[in-house]
Amino acid sequence: MLARTSTPATRAAASARPVARFGTGVANVARPGRCSGRGRSAARRAVENEQQQPADADADADAPAPAPAPAPAGRKAAEAEDFSGEVTFFEGPGGADAELVLSLLLSATVVYLPLTMASIGRRLWINIKVTDKRIVVTNTSPAFKGQTQVAFSQIRDVRTVPRGFGAWGDMVVFLKDNSRLELIGLEKYAEIKSHIESCIQP
Repeated sequence: MLARTSTPATRAAASARPVARFGTGVANVARPGRCSGRGRSAARRAVENEQQQPADADADADAPAPAPAPAPAGRKAAEAEDFSGEVTFFEGPGGADAELVLSLLLSATVVYLPLTMASIGRRLWINIKVTDKRIVVTNTSPAFKGQTQVAFSQIRDVRTVPRGFGAWGDMVVFLKDNSRLELIGLEKYAEIKSHIESCIQP
């Protein structure tokens, strides 16, 4: 019977062998290059999201642009009607003389200064014209240039409020499409109201 000898070479070879752990009989060695099922599903979801994003962008690009808001019915009707041969009943600035004088006197107070500036702006840039067929408000301000016209056939009601002990007044014109036109600081507001009411009566 031969005795088993141990040399340094045999000891090194024995230490290089994988050692089984936990009684499984198989060395617990990790295998590179493999991922778990959870990792594969996460990678698949990332690819699907990348593929879906260009499709969503194309769908947004192909979507039609929103249509512009329609103009009020009263304004459309005024533009469609024929106003030839109309007679002017009143034409003047958008502020009364008495209102302007009082606003200038009260401009010394800081509280009334914004109202004073508004009164000066109405005198400079607002023009109101009332005929036997329509109301025309023209704004020549550099910031808000434009013109608004309302035909008498579209007016439902007219209301006024006196200001400055009756020296001037504010007017609100209610239209049949539930919109309204406000006229502030009108001279002869009572006469203008009576004229409009006589023209809109059936």
